[in-house]
Amino acid sequence: MPAASVARVASTIRSGPIGNPGLASLQAAAKPADVGYLYYVANPCKPGTHSFSTTLAEFEQDVQRYNQAREAAGGKQPSGC
Repeated sequence: MPAASVARVASTIRSGPIGNPGLASLQAAAKPADVGYLYYVANPCKPGTHSFSTTLAEFEQDVQRYNQAREAAGGKQPSGC
């Protein structure tokens, strides 16, 4: 269902953008940091941190680890390993 249709069905859903990025976000997008990683996912063993990876295979392993921890937590965000 297109966003405009959803907005008509549920009047509490805005049809426009939710927020406006700040200057720092725009600058970071225009000139990203020179880092070796391409992917990241939440780290299930250290809540509030991320696991960074340089290859798709590493990323998929990290995602699998996160999903396993989430499943073990009953479908909720993992609180540690």
